[in-house]
Amino acid sequence: MCEASRPTVGAYTAAKGGVKQLTKSMAVEWAKHNIQTNGIGPGYIVTEMNRPLIDDPKFNAWVCGRTPAGRWTDPSELVGRRFFWPPRPPIP
Repeated sequence: MCEASRPTVGAYTAAKGGVKQLTKSMAVEWAKHNIQTNGIGPGYIVTEMNRPLIDDPKFNAWVCGRTPAGRWTDPSELVGRRFFWPPRPPIP
């Protein structure tokens, strides 16, 4: 999960941190039922809401410099099945 923080996004980062901890808690709680959990928490995504940030050369360079792919995530990369994998049978 993306964990970058910056001024003015305290509520957003707190919520994202909560989702991360909830995912971990669910993993521990549901493991006895052979249910596994995963969290998907992409970083910066190209959206109209983020357009002012994308168009800011300094901020754009910061995002691209700290991202392994060196770019913003395209929304099309988040499309597809992400949930409901059947659990594996228990290992004897």
